[in-house]
Amino acid sequence: MGTIINIGFSKTASSWFQTYFYPNIQNIGFINKHIIREQIIEPNSFDFNPDKIKEYFKVNYSNRLLLSHENLVGPVNSGGLNGFATKELGIRIKSIFPDANIIIFIRNQADIIASAYLQEIMEGSTYNIDSFLYHKGKNLYNNMMMFSFAFLEYDKTIKFYYDLFGQNKVHIFLYEDFLNDKLNFLTNFCSIFNLEINFNNLNKEKYNNRLQKYLFPLVRGSNFFTNKNTVFKHYLFNIPYLFPVSRKIFFYANKFKVFGNFPTSVQILGEKNYNYINDYYRVSNNVLHDKFGINSIKNYNYPL
Repeated sequence: MGTIINIGFSKTASSWFQTYFYPNIQNIGFINKHIIREQIIEPNSFDFNPDKIKEYFKVNYSNRLLLSHENLVGPVNSGGLNGFATKELGIRIKSIFPDANIIIFIRNQADIIASAYLQEIMEGSTYNIDSFLYHKGKNLYNNMMMFSFAFLEYDKTIKFYYDLFGQNKVHIFLYEDFLNDKLNFLTNFCSIFNLEINFNNLNKEKYNNRLQKYLFPLVRGSNFFTNKNTVFKHYLFNIPYLFPVSRKIFFYANKFKVFGNFPTSVQILGEKNYNYINDYYRVSNNVLHDKFGINSIKNYNYPL
């Protein structure tokens, strides 16, 4: 089996796989995500040269390759730039690695949206959940940098990759399966792709945790006093060095369960938004279930 490329989606344990799992596989060459950004994601469309990039990988890496970057499918908080990044990057991947095996991780949409919103808060956003979800800016290009419900209609991205690479080359995994039984999931994962790893040395702890209930308003409140760059942002004035110092404090504090429980997706989104999200994705998820045969989504409360 040739090159393996994990394209995302974000908030599906990508950081855990990139930090603890992929680098420890013994019979494959894992490509640092900074190289992926430099070679595949960042080049201007008019300057992108697949032959040059093929040569780069051929010269610098002799082993079978594994690439993983959650933004290869496009960033979730900007909706894959209204789908433009999703399609463009898929075409780029095909032009460089025409016979690659594509890995796509999916997750219940309400949970992935809640986690994406919390990530924005940790990155400096001041928006409340409604402003994050239902922004109504007048500038077309600003809107393309914002969250989009359409991005998480997984059936569209999966069909796109089926058409590009063939269905037998596209492998769909559920984040919930991984979370439910890590060892069994990873054993099966390694069997599918013929990967060798020592599970005894593997760190199986969760890489990121949600902000605790009463820590969340402290983080969001501090964001009003930093000009940290994010499109989901208003601020009163900037206090120098507040952002990096406060993030270290908040990350450390979140390790101790003194700020309440980790909030559920319903608590983060609000019941009205949670119900809207479930209604929005029923059609798309039914395509996953009925047409693509991803039947296990019904085990994890995906809206159907």
